[in-house]
Amino acid sequence: MSNLEGPITGLFAKFLNASQKESIVEDLLSQLSPHSGDQQVIETLCDLLKTEEFSNYKTQAFPKIKDYCFSILANISAVEGADVDLIRLESLRILCGLFVELQECLIEYITQEIGVYLATSGVFVEEITNQEQYKTIIANTPLTGKKIPNRQEIIVDLSFLEKLLAGEQQSSLNIPAKLNVILCYYLQLNDEEISGLASKVFRWTMPLVVSLKEFDPLIWKTILYLTSSSFADKYHHKNGYVLWIRYLSAAIDNHTLKSSTAFQELVKLERYWKILQKMLISPLHEHRKYALTIVQFSVQCIDGCIDNRIMKWSAAENDTYIKEWKRYCVLYEIAGIDTSLHQLEAGSKDIALLLDPVKSKIHSSWGLCLISTAMQAAMDSVRRYALEFVLAIKRENLVMFDETSEFFLKDIFLKYAMQGSLFATQRDSSSISCPYGERFSSFVENILIQLSRAKKLDSLSFITTLILQKLYDDREGFDYSRIYLVIALYKGLRSGANLLSGGHLRLLEKLYQSSNETVMMEKFSQKLSLRLLLKIDTKSVSLQQLVTAIGKFVKSNNGKHNLLNLGYSMLDDELEFLLDFISTSYPEGGLLTLLTSNNVNGFSSIEEIVVILYLIIADKQDDTNRELYQTLTTTILEHNIFPVVLTELTFSKLSKLGLLFPYLQKYYLKLVEELSNNLIKHKGIWSKAYTIVTEQSLFDEDDENLWTDNVNLKKLWISIGVEYQSADPEVVELASDKLRFFSQCYARMKYLVEEDDENNSQVWGLKSINELTKMNSYFFKRLSSGQYDYKLRDTSISLLFDILKDFLSVQLITPELKSQVFQVVELNSSTVDWKSESSMVDLMKTIFIGNEAEMQEPLTDGEVEKIIDTTQQIWSSLHQKTLKLSQQGLHLAIIDLVLSPQVLSRCGSCQIVSEKVTNLTSEIIEQSFGRRSFLPRIARKIAEYQRFNPSEFANNVFLGPLLIAIFSFIRVNANGFRIVPVAAKLYDTIVNYGSGNIYKTIYGPSEASARAQIITIIASLPNNSSIGKSMLDYIVDDSARELHLFEAVKRIDGGEIWKRIQLYSILLVLSSSLDRQYFVPMVETYYEPALAKDASPLVRVYIEWTIARTYLGDVRLMDKLMGILKSPGAMHPSLVMSYERIMFLICQQLTGEIKSQYFKQFLRVLSGLCCSDKTSVRHFSGSLVCSVQKEVDTYGATALGLTEGEIDTITRFYDQVTQNGKVLEYRNGDALVWNASGDFTLVGVCGGVLLKVSDSFEIDAIPESEFRNNVLTTNGPNIPIGEDCKDLWLSTVKTGSGKKSSQFVGGNLSGGGSAKNVTEFDKIALQKKSGAWRTVMDLDDSGKDHNDGTHIQRSDLIVMGSLVNKPPNLGGICRLCDVLGAGLLTIGDNNYKKHAQFKSVAVTADLWLPMEEVKPDDIINFMRKQKANGYTLIGLEQTDKSVQLDHDLKFPQKSLIVLGKEKEGIPGEILAELDFCVEIKQVGVVRSMNIQTATALIVHAYSLQYC
Repeated sequence: MSNLEGPITGLFAKFLNASQKESIVEDLLSQLSPHSGDQQVIETLCDLLKTEEFSNYKTQAFPKIKDYCFSILANISAVEGADVDLIRLESLRILCGLFVELQECLIEYITQEIGVYLATSGVFVEEITNQEQYKTIIANTPLTGKKIPNRQEIIVDLSFLEKLLAGEQQSSLNIPAKLNVILCYYLQLNDEEISGLASKVFRWTMPLVVSLKEFDPLIWKTILYLTSSSFADKYHHKNGYVLWIRYLSAAIDNHTLKSSTAFQELVKLERYWKILQKMLISPLHEHRKYALTIVQFSVQCIDGCIDNRIMKWSAAENDTYIKEWKRYCVLYEIAGIDTSLHQLEAGSKDIALLLDPVKSKIHSSWGLCLISTAMQAAMDSVRRYALEFVLAIKRENLVMFDETSEFFLKDIFLKYAMQGSLFATQRDSSSISCPYGERFSSFVENILIQLSRAKKLDSLSFITTLILQKLYDDREGFDYSRIYLVIALYKGLRSGANLLSGGHLRLLEKLYQSSNETVMMEKFSQKLSLRLLLKIDTKSVSLQQLVTAIGKFVKSNNGKHNLLNLGYSMLDDELEFLLDFISTSYPEGGLLTLLTSNNVNGFSSIEEIVVILYLIIADKQDDTNRELYQTLTTTILEHNIFPVVLTELTFSKLSKLGLLFPYLQKYYLKLVEELSNNLIKHKGIWSKAYTIVTEQSLFDEDDENLWTDNVNLKKLWISIGVEYQSADPEVVELASDKLRFFSQCYARMKYLVEEDDENNSQVWGLKSINELTKMNSYFFKRLSSGQYDYKLRDTSISLLFDILKDFLSVQLITPELKSQVFQVVELNSSTVDWKSESSMVDLMKTIFIGNEAEMQEPLTDGEVEKIIDTTQQIWSSLHQKTLKLSQQGLHLAIIDLVLSPQVLSRCGSCQIVSEKVTNLTSEIIEQSFGRRSFLPRIARKIAEYQRFNPSEFANNVFLGPLLIAIFSFIRVNANGFRIVPVAAKLYDTIVNYGSGNIYKTIYGPSEASARAQIITIIASLPNNSSIGKSMLDYIVDDSARELHLFEAVKRIDGGEIWKRIQLYSILLVLSSSLDRQYFVPMVETYYEPALAKDASPLVRVYIEWTIARTYLGDVRLMDKLMGILKSPGAMHPSLVMSYERIMFLICQQLTGEIKSQYFKQFLRVLSGLCCSDKTSVRHFSGSLVCSVQKEVDTYGATALGLTEGEIDTITRFYDQVTQNGKVLEYRNGDALVWNASGDFTLVGVCGGVLLKVSDSFEIDAIPESEFRNNVLTTNGPNIPIGEDCKDLWLSTVKTGSGKKSSQFVGGNLSGGGSAKNVTEFDKIALQKKSGAWRTVMDLDDSGKDHNDGTHIQRSDLIVMGSLVNKPPNLGGICRLCDVLGAGLLTIGDNNYKKHAQFKSVAVTADLWLPMEEVKPDDIINFMRKQKANGYTLIGLEQTDKSVQLDHDLKFPQKSLIVLGKEKEGIPGEILAELDFCVEIKQVGVVRSMNIQTATALIVHAYSLQYC
């Protein structure tokens, strides 16, 4: 019987006697081995024992089967880390099906095993092991003589237990209560696999758990612990969510939840609902689905009243609350589960109601959860809609943003709303703004204001803390988003109560330490942060704390952006605000009391001492208050190291400290003397003293002997040389500080020490350059070694050049001296860093260029070449290391040097110099792409040269390409660049209260001023100048190679269009100074063809303008143009319209008889064109009649010689156009509100005319103010500046306000419409893709615990997509097949599923839909196989025998639909295999349909019949 196969039926068993039956059973039992596969033996044994004939042998077999099962469990677990043998576990489960007692034995065994592991493994966190129930479990778990199970054994035990319990009636089993307790702890285990298995087992024991009330506390404790703790691994959260859903679901089925005291008490707690809100805003889609199910279960089972901060419920209004929560679940589904933009838009009013604290019964924080999911959506359109929605919340509803909204403001809203990409700038005709930044800032500001008005001061304080913390956390983020938030905080708190506490103060002090990218943003952010100190609560913040905070502000900001006293400077600017606040908020004399009552050495920093001294002096500033100043002097002298305080006072450069200096002068002089006599020999705190003790404001400059009496230059110089040779780095650093001190002293003493006066023979001076060259070549030699930081050498050489500059300023520069200077420069030009380079450039600019008159002999061309070469070398060094904003002063100094009038003048006579200057300037222009100040400075220097020597400038042709390059240079269009002037304007408005110009202070003239300056230079050229002719030739000749004016590379590329406009603008301006003989050939050769080819209407404006100016008065050309209009033939409509405009512009400028002649001709031509068979020409010509009528009204019909018939024609066309309302619709013709002559101004040429013909916000027009405020002129340009004429801008004409209306994309959410419309939930139909309220998330279908799509009931339909080879189409087909329940989709290559376009369209459908790879060559074999399985083979194809897809077509249930190739359709060999084909009726012109659409139609038709 050992080879017995298959089941032995009862009929066969009748022929066996008892001995034979026993023998069969014993034989089968003997074949069971824990070390071999026993699947077939077990199946045979079970089949036998289930029969009536063998039932008596079950008891006999039980002991051996029991031992076998235990040995199997042990054997499978023997190798730790091995994969679990699921087949053998299944065999055990089958055996257990025969014996209930075997199931219970194994359950008890596994319970003991996992209990021992719980007690001995040590892998549970301390928080669990300290729980009383855990300790009870351990105490009741016998360990003596027990084998300690390993991890693999526990995995096997739980895997088997899950299989054993699956599908069984647990009520018939004796499941130990201890098992469920242990499982609760296993869910919390830091082992994803084991805790996941415990969760699966819990599924089957949950009915028992629910039936026993004593489990409630442990279950809820486990749920709350798993869902609210900050686990590093997210699977703990999932375990908690799944347990939560299973418990609620089982309790609802058992009808015990409403009567559960534990549940009803729990839902009254805010914590319960807080956890749910956390789940609702989870970035994980799965967690959000869990949350929605739990919310549904929870609110339906509430029995009583709830009243906490985020959840309200009245038992008396139970039905109303249920209705609102039902609607909420539907709204949440379309926002957070199956996100849909159009459904969000449809539900916008319901969502707005959720955010109304007065009208909604659901707390607004739940509405914010809903918005949060949309703001985290994968689709950017949904995220932006959600953001717009929030920004449109009614102002009075903003009080909802209190402590309960922390999750939304901190983790969702501010995180997304502060992304730099959102802060896009918008050109508003002639200025730039950031509408989003203004709205964002206003929104946050209004939150603070509304909280203040509602007297919710605790909430206001909380939100303030949140914002301050966000600013600190994002300190490395986008500067401009942070500044808009700072503005909001400042303005929001400005008018409310003073509530900043010590906690806020600590956050502010942290903010003072953060840095911004630019000086302007640093000042903006830090000044507003300093002003926030004016909102401190003086009852909780002492004057000492305030002074300390100001001291930390100063200390944190000093040194930022290489500005050593930036903190003091900003304090000086904000002084009056602080003094007013202190005087009104603290007792009078509090500052002086604070200073004198505390020991001056007790302050935490030197900066703090200076701050309090300054506040006292500024508050009591009076030249006669000697007693006060004497007291302060005495206090300073009491400091342990009072010279350090003296030094810091000077270093601060605070404006009002000068009142104290006369009382301290003798102490300063003593310090100067000690420093110069080398009496201070250590570094540390004295380093700063060497830097600033020579501050000019300290001493009386009229006393010329002050310096010589107190400073021993010779002794100081010698000590510097000695210390530079020291092996001690600290001594060398001190020498560097002394050299700075020497440099400052020498600068004040140079005229005394260098004059040859016998009476001053004791005074030591440099006398010659030799001392400096000696210091440079010998004493600095050690600095080149790696022992010293490169900055030390850089600083030392920089100081050497400063001293050299001062020395040369009092010398007559002989050829010999000049040669020596060049040697020093050349020696160091390649081995220095930016500080030295700055001093070197300053030396060459000041001495060689600015002081050329003091030279014995002027510079030679060769020497100028040396200067340019050195400058080029410095620039190249800077460029290679990346140009830094902090070094901008050096960059601009290079421009000043290279483009000084003296150097540019040499360019005209020396070609080599000209080429070198051109090359270097071109490099600088290229680097101005994303950098400010370069182009304005270059343009300014060129303008200075033009004013310096106009005639020489006009002949210096090398400048022509540079002028063109500057004017047509395309700048970076990134927000970070464009937003700078916007931020500067905000600074002037908010920080400076509307005065000042921070942009000009930091960056100089605006970037637009460069183009304004260049076009003014061109407009100022004399007639027929050499440079003007060269520019014309350069643009025309170079257009095909580089400029692409007449042969565009990308005709509709925005950058190219902008550049062509600039080039045409230059040519238009040149037409005013060059004779017509230069322009007529160019216009006929280049302009007329360009008019037909250029795709940009804006570019064509300039072409038409130039043609009109060139043709004006030339009878031949005007007749030629009129002839074209009389017989346009097949000419393109846009070209016809262009010629109409040109002719009208010419007619406008003509005068006298010739005007009448051509005007009447044009009128006849226009009348014919108004009846053209080409719609665009007809409408344009009709609208042009409006301009013709205006010309008639202005000039007079009589003066134009018009007949009654001609007048009647004009009137008739005009009335027809205006009555039909076509004027604004066809604006191109009517837009001729500009005049070719009247608008020929600098403003008009530089975009002014374009603003009259286009309402685009991207027109880069230069406003009138730029020409009047930032342009340097010689004798005035040949073309007038002109005016802005804003009333004629098309944007003004269309909107009446000069701005486009900007409306919220979702409609009016801020109160538009009646309250009734907002509160009527059922008026709007909302899509419910998954039935959020009716359907509960299915965790467990078919024994699965994962949403893998296998639980979906699919049809038998097979869609054959193997011929489709475009990933987007295939992705769409995959998605629709999943949605419509198809059973299988075939594809030609599995790699399609990895394609980005496939994934984008399919979303996640490929994860759920069954798919199979069938190569195109295998299609026929696959089809034949399915045919054998009963499938009908159907093709989606148009053939002469195709069946039409309609309601009469009945599909076989087993249908296989073949889709054809994109173009060719289904190949003939496959058609031959098909049973029939289906075609879709088509009635349109296009005779084909996209494969996705066609597939959707046929699959949907099938699904209507079988799904």
